[in-house]
Amino acid sequence: MSAPEYPKVTSKVEITFVDGEVKTYFIDASPNIINYLTREAGETGFLAMRHGAGKSWSIPVDQIREIEVTAEGVEK
Repeated sequence: MSAPEYPKVTSKVEITFVDGEVKTYFIDASPNIINYLTREAGETGFLAMRHGAGKSWSIPVDQIREIEVTAEGVEK
């Protein structure tokens, strides 16, 4: 029995920093990942995200004011 196949989901992550700057990132996950990301960020002090094998980010949580994650697209 093979592992189930899931559609590839891309989400847009908008981060508002404490200085008011807003940056947009794209990650390979559904918006439901926010619970995991914020829990890990609380434990480590860094918000860690990745997009495929080519990009990753690590942002100190003390620099973040707000995070918004929205579904951007689903590829079957």
